[in-house]
Amino acid sequence: NSFIAFVSAILYTFSYYKLIDTYTRSALSETLCFTFVPLVMWGMYEIISGNYKKWYILSIGMRLMVFAHTASPYITSFTILIIILMTIRRFIKEPKRIYAFILAVVATIFISACFIFPLLEIMRSTTFAMDKVVKEEGVFGMASPSSFYFLIKGMFTGIMPSIIPNLIIGSGIVITWIISLRLFISGKEQLLKRADFLLIIGAILILVMSPLYPWHTFPFSELGIIQFPWRFHLLISFFWAVAGSIY
Repeated sequence: NSFIAFVSAILYTFSYYKLIDTYTRSALSETLCFTFVPLVMWGMYEIISGNYKKWYILSIGMRLMVFAHTASPYITSFTILIIILMTIRRFIKEPKRIYAFILAVVATIFISACFIFPLLEIMRSTTFAMDKVVKEEGVFGMASPSSFYFLIKGMFTGIMPSIIPNLIIGSGIVITWIISLRLFISGKEQLLKRADFLLIIGAILILVMSPLYPWHTFPFSELGIIQFPWRFHLLISFFWAVAGSIY
């Protein structure tokens, strides 16, 4: 639907978190990953519900993301795991989709090998300043799980002067307002169900950023390498922009 596509593109391109990344944090590598998230999720859609023979779309999207910003493919892979768990019945019913996903993973590793393997080698052979910070100050070092107050305030915030200590990071008031339209919609259309699916994934990621997630318990603590839990707004912005445009 061209209208849904246009609205979701506008919401996503000018989402609050992207504006913060671009103009306040100057996180240009992470901002670049906004380009690749739709490609990755298109690939996941093809594997789960579409033409599973187009598994290579996922590989291309992840490869581009790997070369742009190291933390973004990490949190994207974590989110993909959540999506797979939520759609496990589809994979059990059609095992060929499992094979397509495995093929996509192998292909991603292969075409990203010139970056991934040197990265792993240097991580094993030396230590970094951040390792000391994590050891002394906990899993995050520079950050901690977002409080519910911070998360909720981030959903209702807007653009404000750049005062870093008081910076509120979240999905922003525009996307929050648009997804709240769900409260006024009834029906059981397939498209509405898909929008609800995206809405739920975003809500799960909100909970992952909160103290409810076992950040300091292995293996869940491995997610702490991303430093800032609010990086998940990269993906939330996409999921909720598409869901909101459908609503």
